[in-house]
Amino acid sequence: MVVVLLWLWRKMLMNEPLEISKLKNAAIIIVGVYVLKMLFQVGLMYYSLKQNPLGVYLLPGQGTNYFVQSVWLLTKPLVLGVLVGVGLVLLALAIKRLTNRPWFDLTDYFILFITGFIMAFPNFLLLLVGSLALMIIWQISVSLILKRPIQERLPLGPFLILVTVIHLILINFNFYQQFLTTLRLR
Repeated sequence: MVVVLLWLWRKMLMNEPLEISKLKNAAIIIVGVYVLKMLFQVGLMYYSLKQNPLGVYLLPGQGTNYFVQSVWLLTKPLVLGVLVGVGLVLLALAIKRLTNRPWFDLTDYFILFITGFIMAFPNFLLLLVGSLALMIIWQISVSLILKRPIQERLPLGPFLILVTVIHLILINFNFYQQFLTTLRLR
């Protein structure tokens, strides 16, 4: 997932045009990798329970719903990711429609879905706040360097991707997980 995000980020920074077909393929790859990972985890859990003499009683049909509950716990982030991605796209469409201003490009909708899917619930709040903070810092620094205010539209995509990549890297560290727990985002 990080490789696809970095590829998209590089294309955006180099001002190369992002074709909608490539963005669709990127979204399909990211969702597909996540679904394959989830299916592998479910298969591995089923195999482990099947091999264990006591684990057989935790499988469906043996009087318990442990396996079904475990599969739901594994698929819940996938469902929430899709809901968050679609919700962010719908929010962007509503903002564009209510304000009648060109806030978002067509590519921004795909980037919103991809990053919202990866961050899921409740980390999408971190995605929105982090990307808006980076946009503000970028705008202020460029304005200070050029000594004049910038009037053109700032693209949203690179900041969303940067926050998502930073999150995917930092999630492997204990201090970041404790920070997310403190913010009740974990």
